[in-house]
Amino acid sequence: MLATLRSICEQTAGDALVDGRRQLKVLTPQRFETWKTVLQPQEGGRSRLVDILCGEVIVQALPVWLPRVRMDGRGDFTEQGWLHENYLPYVRLSPVPYWPRSRSPLLPSPS
Repeated sequence: MLATLRSICEQTAGDALVDGRRQLKVLTPQRFETWKTVLQPQEGGRSRLVDILCGEVIVQALPVWLPRVRMDGRGDFTEQGWLHENYLPYVRLSPVPYWPRSRSPLLPSPS
Protein backbone atom coordinates (compact mmCIF):
# COMPACT_ATOMS: atom_id res chain seq x y z
CA MET A 1 0.00 0.00 0.00
CA LEU A 2 2.77 2.42 0.93
CA ALA A 3 4.63 1.74 -2.33
CA THR A 4 1.45 2.46 -4.32
CA LEU A 5 0.84 5.72 -2.47
CA ARG A 6 4.44 6.85 -2.92
CA SER A 7 4.17 6.05 -6.63
CA ILE A 8 1.03 8.21 -6.88
CA CYS A 9 2.91 11.03 -5.11
CA GLU A 10 5.68 10.84 -7.70
CA GLN A 11 3.23 10.68 -10.62
CA THR A 12 1.19 13.68 -9.48
CA ALA A 13 4.12 15.86 -8.37
CA GLY A 14 4.87 17.04 -11.89
CA ASP A 15 1.28 17.64 -13.06
CA ALA A 16 0.59 21.03 -14.62
CA LEU A 17 -1.14 23.68 -12.52
CA VAL A 18 -4.71 23.52 -13.87
CA ASP A 19 -8.19 23.69 -12.34
CA GLY A 20 -9.16 20.27 -10.95
CA ARG A 21 -5.60 18.96 -10.53
CA ARG A 22 -5.28 16.46 -7.69
CA GLN A 23 -2.04 15.70 -5.89
CA LEU A 24 -0.99 13.32 -3.16
CA LYS A 25 1.84 14.57 -0.94
CA VAL A 26 3.90 12.71 1.67
CA LEU A 27 3.85 14.11 5.23
CA THR A 28 5.46 11.21 7.08
CA PRO A 29 6.22 7.64 5.97
CA GLN A 30 2.62 6.60 6.77
CA ARG A 31 0.71 9.89 6.33
CA PHE A 32 -0.26 11.54 3.06
CA GLU A 33 -2.34 14.60 2.16
CA THR A 34 -4.64 14.98 -0.83
CA TRP A 35 -4.73 18.39 -2.50
CA LYS A 36 -6.96 19.80 -5.24
CA THR A 37 -6.37 22.89 -7.37
CA VAL A 38 -9.42 25.15 -7.70
CA LEU A 39 -10.10 28.40 -9.52
CA GLN A 40 -10.58 31.23 -7.01
CA PRO A 41 -12.30 34.42 -8.25
CA GLN A 42 -10.53 37.71 -7.56
CA GLU A 43 -11.51 41.36 -7.86
CA GLY A 44 -11.92 42.86 -11.31
CA GLY A 45 -13.04 39.63 -12.97
CA ARG A 46 -9.67 38.01 -12.51
CA SER A 47 -9.05 34.60 -10.98
CA ARG A 48 -6.20 32.53 -9.62
CA LEU A 49 -5.48 28.86 -9.06
CA VAL A 50 -5.25 27.80 -5.40
CA ASP A 51 -4.40 24.42 -3.88
CA ILE A 52 -6.79 23.35 -1.11
CA LEU A 53 -6.40 20.45 1.31
CA CYS A 54 -9.11 17.86 0.59
CA GLY A 55 -8.19 15.02 2.91
CA GLU A 56 -5.56 12.75 4.26
CA VAL A 57 -4.53 9.13 4.05
CA ILE A 58 -3.14 7.35 7.10
CA VAL A 59 -1.73 3.84 6.70
CA GLN A 60 -1.45 1.84 9.90
CA ALA A 61 -1.42 -1.81 10.87
CA LEU A 62 -4.31 -3.13 12.92
CA PRO A 63 -3.29 -3.93 16.49
CA VAL A 64 -3.73 -7.67 17.04
CA TRP A 65 -4.60 -7.27 20.72
CA LEU A 66 -7.83 -5.33 20.19
CA PRO A 67 -11.01 -7.11 21.33
CA ARG A 68 -13.81 -7.81 18.89
CA VAL A 69 -16.57 -5.22 19.12
CA ARG A 70 -20.21 -6.34 18.92
CA MET A 71 -22.95 -3.80 19.29
CA ASP A 72 -25.86 -6.08 18.37
CA GLY A 73 -26.62 -7.33 21.89
CA ARG A 74 -24.95 -10.71 21.46
CA GLY A 75 -22.09 -11.23 23.87
CA ASP A 76 -20.13 -8.63 25.78
CA PHE A 77 -19.76 -5.13 24.44
CA THR A 78 -16.51 -3.26 24.88
CA GLU A 79 -14.81 -0.49 22.93
CA GLN A 80 -11.59 -0.82 24.90
CA GLY A 81 -8.71 0.18 22.67
CA TRP A 82 -10.88 1.17 19.72
CA LEU A 83 -11.80 4.82 20.19
CA HIS A 84 -10.68 6.47 23.41
CA GLU A 85 -7.11 5.14 23.26
CA ASN A 86 -6.72 6.71 19.77
CA TYR A 87 -5.91 3.54 17.80
CA LEU A 88 -8.95 2.99 15.60
CA PRO A 89 -10.74 3.58 13.33
CA TYR A 90 -7.46 5.41 12.70
CA VAL A 91 -4.96 7.48 14.65
CA ARG A 92 -6.31 11.00 15.10
CA LEU A 93 -3.87 13.88 14.73
CA SER A 94 -3.01 15.86 17.85
CA PRO A 95 -5.22 18.92 17.11
CA VAL A 96 -8.21 16.67 16.35
CA PRO A 97 -10.19 15.45 19.39
CA TYR A 98 -10.50 11.74 20.14
CA TRP A 99 -13.39 9.71 18.76
CA PRO A 100 -16.70 10.06 20.61
CA ARG A 101 -18.21 7.02 22.32
CA SER A 102 -20.26 4.91 19.90
CA ARG A 103 -24.03 5.18 20.21
CA SER A 104 -26.78 3.24 18.51
CA PRO A 105 -28.91 5.33 16.13
CA LEU A 106 -31.96 3.43 17.46
CA LEU A 107 -31.62 4.93 20.94
CA PRO A 108 -33.24 8.29 21.75
CA SER A 109 -30.87 11.23 21.53
CA PRO A 110 -29.32 12.38 24.82
CA SER A 111 -30.90 15.47 26.33
